[in-house]
Amino acid sequence: MSRAMRVYGLDFTSAPSSGSSKAKRLKKLMLAVCTLENGLLKVDNFERLNGAFSGDFSKFEAWLHTEGEWIAGLDFPFGQPAQLIDDLNWPNNWSEYVNHIETLGKNGFEHALTNYKLPRPAGQKEKQRETDKRAGSVSPMKLYRVPVGKMFFQGAPRLLHSELSIHPVRIVASENRHVIEAYPKLVAQSCIGNKPYKSDNPGTDGAFMTQQRQQIVNAICAMDGNKTAFRSTYNIMVQMPSELKSECVNDQSGDYLDSVLCAVQAAWSYTMRDRNYGSPEEANILEGWICDPKTFDGSLSESCFCRA
Repeated sequence: MSRAMRVYGLDFTSAPSSGSSKAKRLKKLMLAVCTLENGLLKVDNFERLNGAFSGDFSKFEAWLHTEGEWIAGLDFPFGQPAQLIDDLNWPNNWSEYVNHIETLGKNGFEHALTNYKLPRPAGQKEKQRETDKRAGSVSPMKLYRVPVGKMFFQGAPRLLHSELSIHPVRIVASENRHVIEAYPKLVAQSCIGNKPYKSDNPGTDGAFMTQQRQQIVNAICAMDGNKTAFRSTYNIMVQMPSELKSECVNDQSGDYLDSVLCAVQAAWSYTMRDRNYGSPEEANILEGWICDPKTFDGSLSESCFCRA
């Protein structure tokens, strides 16, 4: 019998709504609070880390200092492409270049990326990390449509100021709290293939996407012992009360479900703790790494998905 481990999954946004907002399209910092024991990931509850006003990350910052032993999967890029870092002569060390980017400020960082892209031809403006190529995720330089560059700016410096072990970019040997970069689309892909399952636009194929979210929930919560594609890939089973399943299925934005899928990747990473928490030996510690079986074994995704 293994002991229980606290596992979190966080669906991130670069522009969270206020915690009291009644807007129909809320931008949520959605946290899945889970427990892992003997391969069973129990989803205990959801917590919204939105603060008192729009753009308030104070609850997220406080959560980063949560005591105890735990692991979390966070859905934002931890690093930038090594080619970009080299071309802009930023420090050749994760902590130092993230600190440098923070000193640039939001506008300065975005200005640096924009100026970098301007003279370059189409197709060469946004560099990908090696892990992005394997996962099929977009470049962390992207600032619009799927603004993962803005997510990086809001997330990585806050990680820098924590005491956590950040795999694989900053390992703290004495620390028993760990964070890994998650990309929930990969987990969803193991359940429904490349079909879309979420949208910020309520009028976009709502019934179809609700059906896809139901299929994902059915796949990850299958308790009959059958070796589904999801089970074969992650060797994890998920259990959650019916009311939490309903939250995952009925939320068109996919925030609840994605937080659970991030927790799945964190749970898998924990099972790989004797193998660098699921970061392969060739992982670039300057860039960061999405921890998932598909990136660990070197397989390439067939198409590029949006990290949203």
